[in-house]
Order: sequence, then structure tokens, then C-alpha cells
Amino acid sequence: MLFYLSLVLVLLVGASTACGRGEQRPAQQEKKESIPAPLMKIVENSQAIIEQMEKLQQEEQKPAQQQDQGGGQGGQGGGDGGGQGGGQQGDQGSRGDAGKMQSSRGETGGGEGGQGGEGQGPPSPEQEKRQKIEKMWGDTLKTVEDTHKQWNDYENTAVKDNARDDSIRKFETHLNSLTVAVNQRDPLAVMNEANGMSLVAADFLALYRNNPDSDIVRVRHYLQQTCIDARQDKWDNARRSVSSAKQAVGKLEQKVKLEEADRGLINKLRLSVDNLGSAMEDRDLDLLKIKKDIALENLEEVEKKAK
Repeated sequence: MLFYLSLVLVLLVGASTACGRGEQRPAQQEKKESIPAPLMKIVENSQAIIEQMEKLQQEEQKPAQQQDQGGGQGGQGGGDGGGQGGGQQGDQGSRGDAGKMQSSRGETGGGEGGQGGEGQGPPSPEQEKRQKIEKMWGDTLKTVEDTHKQWNDYENTAVKDNARDDSIRKFETHLNSLTVAVNQRDPLAVMNEANGMSLVAADFLALYRNNPDSDIVRVRHYLQQTCIDARQDKWDNARRSVSSAKQAVGKLEQKVKLEEADRGLINKLRLSVDNLGSAMEDRDLDLLKIKKDIALENLEEVEKKAK
């Protein structure tokens, strides 16, 4: 009897185990939480402002192109016309009415030619350069104004999503200081505040799970801060920014999900950050910018594959 009872128990346990195995499902990757559109726009605006300032600084360093001589040629033509008219008047003065008529035409031609030389010509190369720079400042201010609107749309969401009060205060401080820097036409201050704003935005991005955006923005921030610090002759800060960039790349590697064929992109990014650090020894701003831009391009490749 005990034998049959034992046999029944064994059969029941086996059946239960089989059923349990049959109900198992393969583990699924956790669903990404949606990032609010205003927050993504804030991140985009921050980057756009920094890039605009880099272009503006390059434009300021360009020499004005040689001025067009068209206006001067016009004046010379007028003078020639006037001289020819006067000459004709003298030659024809003794020939009666026909000579007077011809002389009158010569004077008229000279006057018109002189007016052509004295007329308002196109703006000088220096004026064109200043106009272009002013337009860039105007476009930057529009981007800043849009960032204020995006923050107005997102701030309440940030509070609801449990953003830290300290992060909210820091963001508002950077945004206000950014606006003042644009109005004061200070490119380096604009870049510094816009980049600081992006670092705080990375804290907000971290609120939305299973997205690599927060770590990507942090890496980008430290890469850009390296050049911003160096331009202000803060080389110790620049070295710390490189060190922070290396740490941020390590965290990005742990979080990002890449296919086997794309994992080399992280190594490529890491090496480019190392090269940026090595370039610090030469204290050459142009060299540093080249290395920074290469690292940013590698980061963009990782970002595309991660998403």
C-alpha cells in the first residue's frame, strides 16, 4: 500500500514540475519609458546653442573679404564722362549752336557719371560680416526663448515625476544666466551655461528608465566642457572634464544595448576620449577641438545604434 502511495506522489510531483516548465516564458527586455517631448527639445536646444556659438566664434575670427571695387569704378567712369564733356565743350565752343548743343550733352554726361560714383553702394565686407554675426545672435536668442517655453511645459511634469528640487533650481539658474549671457553677447559664457543646462537635463532624463539618453548627454557634456574650460584657460578643469568623460563612457557601456557587431563602437569612443586627454598636453585649442569633434562623432554613432 505504501508503495502505491509513494508512486502516486512521485507522479503528481512530476506532472506539476512539467506544467510549471511549460508555463515559463523567455525573459523580455524591460520596456523603455517615454521621455517627454519638451525635455527632448530642451536637450536639442542646448546642443544647438553651443554649435551656434562655435560657428559665431569662427566667423568673428575670419578676416573681412577684400572690398569690391565696383563703386569706385563707377565714380571713375563718372569723372571720365565729365572730363570728356568738358573737353568737347572747349573744342566745339567756336562752332556755333551745334557746338553748344554738343557741349551741353557732354556736361550732362559728366554730371550723371559723377552721381553714379557718389551713389550709395553695397555694404562693405566688414558690414556684411557684422550683419551675419548679428543674425546669428538673433537666432540664438530665439532658441533661448523657445527653451524658456519648453521648460514652462516640462517643469510641472518634472515635479510629478519626482525630479529633485535641487535639479530644478539649477536648471532655472542656468537658463536665466544663459539668457543674460546672450544679451551681453558673451559667446563663452553662453556655451558654459548651455552646457551646464544640458548636464542638469541629464538628471531629468534619468527619471525615465531603460533609456541611454541620460548617459549619452553626460558624455557629450563633459567632452564639450573640456574645450569650454580650455578656452577660458582653465586647464585643470579641462583635465577633470576629460576624466569625467571617461567615467561616463564606462557607465554608458554598462547601460547601452548594442548588437555584437556594433560593440566595437564603444571601444572607438573610449579611444577617442583618451586621445582628447592626450591632446591636453599641447595646450593647442585647435587641436583640442579636432579631438573633441571626433569623440562627439563617435558618440553619435553609439547613440544611433543604441536607439
